[in-house]
Amino acid sequence: MHPLSLRVRVARGSLIMALAAASAADPVLPGALSTPGRLDASLAHESRAALDRGLAWLAGQQKPDGSWDGAGQPDLTALAVLAFKASPDPSHRPILKRGEACLARLPTNRGEAVWAVLALTQRLDRAAGLTSATAGTILFSRLRAGAGPADPVVQQSFAWIAAHPEIFRPETLTRDGYANVLMLAMALAQSGQNRIPLADHSLLPWRPLLAGALINRQKTDPETGGLYWPPAAAAAPADTLAATCYALLTLQVVLAE
Repeated sequence: MHPLSLRVRVARGSLIMALAAASAADPVLPGALSTPGRLDASLAHESRAALDRGLAWLAGQQKPDGSWDGAGQPDLTALAVLAFKASPDPSHRPILKRGEACLARLPTNRGEAVWAVLALTQRLDRAAGLTSATAGTILFSRLRAGAGPADPVVQQSFAWIAAHPEIFRPETLTRDGYANVLMLAMALAQSGQNRIPLADHSLLPWRPLLAGALINRQKTDPETGGLYWPPAAAAAPADTLAATCYALLTLQVVLAE
């Protein structure tokens, strides 16, 4: 296994602690198990630049009390905290500290670790059939529960993904769609599936495709940074915030080596 970058080391350690605190099952973590499918130097640079722009935008959305959940959704704060945990930028530490303090103040003994897990897994119980909106969630859920390669649902999930490579080139994504892409990237990285075998026996390197899609979909502003699924008449600010967090976390998974 190749050494993880500082950015990915921090993110991985944070997710290990968070998932271990909330579940006895082996945690599903980002990070490749082998080298095929890694990003080339140019695409990795562009991906890190997109990640930095996204964190800049996210920093500007934090509220004075350290939260990001103006609509009363603490999971949004947990998602933002997870994104900032991976940043080696010293200027982000006060942002992270305020967010962690906010999560620690939450009632019903739901500390930072528990909320972090809920932020990533809150939609797992809603997974139904294998569709483009739930394939990643289903695979993530099964692997997190300890299923192996021989598990029928795992095999069915990989078969569906192999038959729908367009999932790595999303042209339009909703908040749930961004969450699904994150789950899919985490599941593929954890399983070491860096290339997806297609029906014609070719291999699809999903990391470069997904990185390119996320770079191209980011809406950038020279002053405020970059966001995903920008607010519109039918888009709530909370959905934009969540979509941006999911996209930034996905970039962190894609950049894992």
